[in-house]
Amino acid sequence: MAEQKAGGTFYKDRAGAHLRGCYRRAMAVLLGALLALAPLAIAPGYFFYFDVTPKIVAIAAGGIGALWLGRGSPRPAGRFAALAALQWITLAAATALSLSPALSLGGSNWRRMGLITWTALLIVAWASARLDAGSRLHALRWMAAAGLIAAAYGILQYFGVDPVLPARAYHVGEGEWTIVRPPGPLGYATYFANWLLGAVFAALAVAAADARRGWRAAGFTAAALGAVAIVWSGTRGAMLGLAAGAVFWLAAGRRPSARWWKRTAALAAVAALAAGLFYYSPAGLKLRARARWYREDPLGGARLILWKDGLRLCAAHAWTGAGPETFATVFPLFQSAQLSARYPDFYHESPHNMFLDALASQGVPGLAVLAAVVVLGLGPLVRRGSVQPVTAALGGGLAAMTVAHQFACFVAPTALVFWVTASWLIVTPAMPAAARPRKIPRPLRSAAAVVLSAILAWFCAGLWKADRALARSRKALDAGDLREAAREYRASLDWAPPGFSADLWYSRSMARAARQVPDLPLRLMAWQEALDAGARATTTAEDRQNAWYSLAMLRAAQNDAAGTERALRAAMAAAPTWLKPQQALHKLQRANIHGGAMQK
Repeated sequence: MAEQKAGGTFYKDRAGAHLRGCYRRAMAVLLGALLALAPLAIAPGYFFYFDVTPKIVAIAAGGIGALWLGRGSPRPAGRFAALAALQWITLAAATALSLSPALSLGGSNWRRMGLITWTALLIVAWASARLDAGSRLHALRWMAAAGLIAAAYGILQYFGVDPVLPARAYHVGEGEWTIVRPPGPLGYATYFANWLLGAVFAALAVAAADARRGWRAAGFTAAALGAVAIVWSGTRGAMLGLAAGAVFWLAAGRRPSARWWKRTAALAAVAALAAGLFYYSPAGLKLRARARWYREDPLGGARLILWKDGLRLCAAHAWTGAGPETFATVFPLFQSAQLSARYPDFYHESPHNMFLDALASQGVPGLAVLAAVVVLGLGPLVRRGSVQPVTAALGGGLAAMTVAHQFACFVAPTALVFWVTASWLIVTPAMPAAARPRKIPRPLRSAAAVVLSAILAWFCAGLWKADRALARSRKALDAGDLREAAREYRASLDWAPPGFSADLWYSRSMARAARQVPDLPLRLMAWQEALDAGARATTTAEDRQNAWYSLAMLRAAQNDAAGTERALRAAMAAAPTWLKPQQALHKLQRANIHGGAMQK
């Protein structure tokens, strides 16, 4: 009997080990695919927010998979799990107390990083912390491959070859001083370059540690192309981050041999010579134009004043924050007259600094969590001095992204690679499964997983359907089919998750179409659609001041002086230092006085 019991235990342990191995391999594939798909997913024409929605859907779907596969790993997430939990708690508290709960829950249109997206992202990071070294390397291969594809695409964009996006969208200026800012598949050059930083150092990790020669060669190639694409994107913060990450990588890694240094110095000299020749060649004209821009604008435009005014917002909401994704809505109340005068019609969607973004959104607790992630990720590497090549490369990537994000905020793909990289650096050594106390009962954990999966699935489906209907509405508008456009837009409202809105765009588009339609009933229908959407936009748009100003113009077109004045005063209340509604109100009052005098 004892032998039979022992044999049963042996086979049970083997089956459990096999099942855990299957979970681990599946999680490695899922994480690798997500790290590759999140930045590369782009669907112009299919979605309205074509460079945001596919990425968010991928992360939310990945969060569902990671929630179930990550639970099957025997490796604990250690202190990183505590950090991820604290981050979620500060986000949830800030959302509950938010000045715009819908925006904080579902996210803004320009990046869609509300509490739901952050929940999926943190689940993925928690699950990635439970992977072993072999599974991490597998995921790093996927990311290096994605970096290779994205960098090649960005380089082609520099040379005017773009089968996906219209090139005019990322060319600035005219004539010989035209600047090109390749956005890659991320929609904007700064976010593209900042994401490439993580991909470059992931590729270096593959090049340093992979046993397969082909993957090592691919890693070196991806790192080199990624560095070129970062420079050609013209993003100064990312270039500074690349330099800082390289210094950290070399300082934290094991001391190379003298032969390695000689080869590296020779390679660096060749690269510098090639860069100089390219810069002064005809093909380098756009880089020279960007360098001219640097000389004319050495301080980065509005950033310094934006940071100063952003600190006023942070001081007013120090402990709870204004809420995730509410910066564009709340900041105009704190915007100085100096910033408004120098950049009168500039839209500030974020504070362009990851720490200020956390402080404005989540208050001091959110800032403390983000600072702890950076310190715990990089601190041990600084103290130890010499670590494994993969760890040194990951540390270089985290340092590079931290430096670059002093001049930009997170979007979903950059936040994903930042938190996953940090999870691999912070996670504590593995603990035997039998030694881990089960603090949460299994039924309760399963119930929580079911609820979270249902929320993420609902968010995915709603976002997909709403954005797809919105894209069809725009297509119908372009074709002049206003009734179909209105029908599809109403369908998008039916599916829209919290924070999802295009009321301001739809109102302006319908008003423009109404002026061009000869059929009177159709014109009246379009005008009424514009008015209804314009009124909704004053409560749903991220930039409420623009929504009120747009509604004022609609009221003015109806010769509704009282309604125009009310809307202009509401715009002034939403953005006290914005000059445009003040000037429009002054003109309206002068016209009323002049009209009254004429009547007398």
